[in-house]
Amino acid sequence: YSEDTSKSRDVSVILSQTRQSLAKSQVSGPYIILSHSMASLETPLWQENYPSEVKAVVCLDWAFPESYFQLKRHPQMLRLARWESQLGLLRLLPRQLYMPNENLSDSDRRLYQEIAYRQLLSQAMLNESLCAKENDKKVNSTSIKSQMPVLLMVSNGKGTGFGQEQWRHYATSFAKGQKNMEVTYYDSPHYFYHYQTKEVIRSIEEFIQETTD
Repeated sequence: YSEDTSKSRDVSVILSQTRQSLAKSQVSGPYIILSHSMASLETPLWQENYPSEVKAVVCLDWAFPESYFQLKRHPQMLRLARWESQLGLLRLLPRQLYMPNENLSDSDRRLYQEIAYRQLLSQAMLNESLCAKENDKKVNSTSIKSQMPVLLMVSNGKGTGFGQEQWRHYATSFAKGQKNMEVTYYDSPHYFYHYQTKEVIRSIEEFIQETTD
């Protein structure tokens, strides 16, 4: 539902915009932050700069800093895909491009597809993808505090560009030294919450219950 923007996608800017949106919505912390994939870069910076605002963290198949060193992105290909998106050519792609989720109603599924067609490779998404490695460098030395309650949920790596062993190695390396981290593995692709929705919801609810008791 977010509006598109051509503003900087520097991770500090993204964090500032997130906090401003919460403030305008009169939502106050401390928060349990739930983020997926590349959005993970914002979380370490948040708990480093504003520790009183972060109560716990749920990591949905995070793209860990170590993985960015191996990441190969082709700017021209991303820009071409952006151009195709603007022309509406993404609507010619098969439905299989979108994640199956039996829990969605027909109307929700149609809405999901409409938003995906509109937002996939938006200007903001393109800019954030292009500066991912630079953002990673800014947070690479920032780690989640060892006592912070963390639920780490890890996929089988499919859809990330990495094999299962390597993808899970990044998660294992990240978990070292964390004294209050629960790690759960799923034999499903990167967007595993579309495939094992009920299991993911149950794990998150249990984690939140334990954290707030």
